[in-house]
Amino acid sequence: MRGPVLNRTYLTKSIYGLTFWVVCLLAPPTLAQSVSFSVVGAGEQLTTDLKDASETHRLVLEGTSDPNMLMAAAHADFTTLLGVLYKNARYGPRINLRVNGRPLASYSPFSTPSRITQIDIAISAGPEFAFGRVAAGPLTSQTELPEGFSSGQAAKSTVVQDAALAAVEGWRDQGYAFADVRTQTISADHRTARLNAELDIETGPILRFAQLTVSGSEGVRPDRIREIAGLPTGATYSPAAMKRAGARLRNTGAFSSVTLQHSESANPDGTLDVTAQLSDAPLRRFGAGAEVESDKGLQFGAFWTHRNLLGGAENLRIDGKIEEVAGIQSGVDFSLSANFRRPGTFAPDIDLVARLALERDDGVSSLSNSFSAYLGLERQIANDLTGELGIDFMLEERDLRPGRDAFRVLSFPSVIGLDTRDDLLNPADGALARLELRPYLGGLDAGSGLRAFADLRGYHAISSNIILAGRLQFGSVAGSSISTTPSDYLFLSGGSGTVRGQPYQNLGTSASGSFTGGRSFLAASLEARLGVTDAISLVGFYDQGFVGPDSIPSAAGSSHSGYGLGARYLTAIGPIRLDVGLPTQGATGPKVYLGIGQAF
Repeated sequence: MRGPVLNRTYLTKSIYGLTFWVVCLLAPPTLAQSVSFSVVGAGEQLTTDLKDASETHRLVLEGTSDPNMLMAAAHADFTTLLGVLYKNARYGPRINLRVNGRPLASYSPFSTPSRITQIDIAISAGPEFAFGRVAAGPLTSQTELPEGFSSGQAAKSTVVQDAALAAVEGWRDQGYAFADVRTQTISADHRTARLNAELDIETGPILRFAQLTVSGSEGVRPDRIREIAGLPTGATYSPAAMKRAGARLRNTGAFSSVTLQHSESANPDGTLDVTAQLSDAPLRRFGAGAEVESDKGLQFGAFWTHRNLLGGAENLRIDGKIEEVAGIQSGVDFSLSANFRRPGTFAPDIDLVARLALERDDGVSSLSNSFSAYLGLERQIANDLTGELGIDFMLEERDLRPGRDAFRVLSFPSVIGLDTRDDLLNPADGALARLELRPYLGGLDAGSGLRAFADLRGYHAISSNIILAGRLQFGSVAGSSISTTPSDYLFLSGGSGTVRGQPYQNLGTSASGSFTGGRSFLAASLEARLGVTDAISLVGFYDQGFVGPDSIPSAAGSSHSGYGLGARYLTAIGPIRLDVGLPTQGATGPKVYLGIGQAF
């Protein structure tokens, strides 16, 4: 009996089929689609700008295969790429987009390929155009057009837009609220690669502010909103005045959103209605935080605030703080304060500020209990400049171990502050300068004198991921001796706020017979911040501090310094800070600092 006969055709098909599946399994995966992007007649920067602007290019590189998304992006890319070329003075370009080998324009808007395997984008940038005949007017005597808006300069579309904006804003700044471009005549001569641009400005009438109309806020009284905004009813229209009014309302914290808009037409009497569209912020807010230092121990803080206490956007904030819990050098400190702020008092840019505070400071060589009451006026002098004048009354009992004294002090602080930082939580550019002068009159065991303190900070980005930050502090007490000066007016150094790596407040003076703060103070800090990722950065720092017994730094004082490394992790509430500092002299060992926010 013969065995089964093997079918040759069946065997051949089986071998081919097995080979096909082996190849499919072992072959490297390929993209479902690819994109080619070529640019002729453009430099490296323009080529990069065109690629970055292409949504199709981005989607394909990200692996998107949805035909509907890719076709929509390709259609949008034509306008987008044309805009980039116009911005670079290229007015004779050719843009060729092909999908699966076919011109994009050949596809019906109502039909989409079931699968897209290839997209080709080919651009011929054409010659760079220069301005030929240019004109804009009429103009105010103060209007300055962009330097590039002149014959022979590169005819970038953005320059034309900037010229139109400058011409219009010049009139609006003079009170012509409805000034606009009446006609613009733009023509390109492709034979000479010249662009002619003529802008005809229509000024409209000069207008005055009508009374501010309030909409949207249910908690803050309309009369208080008008007082705070300070929009000058009857005065000549000014965009800057509207911008300042909006900023004043935002700064109260009582509103989650603020929008000021003028009406689309003027009133018969030559006035212009302006509406403040507001949304109330949540009335109450609560927060808490903690910091850790190896010497100072734990610090806990919490606050509660009411954003509209009396219906006039008044802010009340109560803060409580407990410090030096499990500290190794002194006892537990605590403070409790209530801060009240009334915006728009006497004038739109003036805030009334009041504060009550209780404080207990269990220091290395003294125990102090104090109460203070403050009343002052704070004014926004300019966008970045503030000033403050006030009167402060303080009572303090101090146990010097041994010895006890009591102070009654009436002071008159004045503060000037400049803040140009680009980010309050994590600055990379700008500066902060704050100067306080506090003349004071003493009673009981307190003397009279003057306390001065300055805090200067600067930030500079060397590159996109390297930031240098520096800080300089200076303080001086003149008039009263160390023994007749309140503890809070004297200066100590050491710890996260002055010299990291040194024990907390370990540098002072013994001129009064016991360790206490000094009458002169200097501190300097330098940080180099290196960004490793978008969220993580490393920091190297060096700090130096000086405290002396005299009003002016002298050889009788002492200094110390520290250095170290740190890390920052950026979060929505600011960077989380970890610093490890070492003293440059002494054997106190490393100090660890953990908290929220930069060191300065």
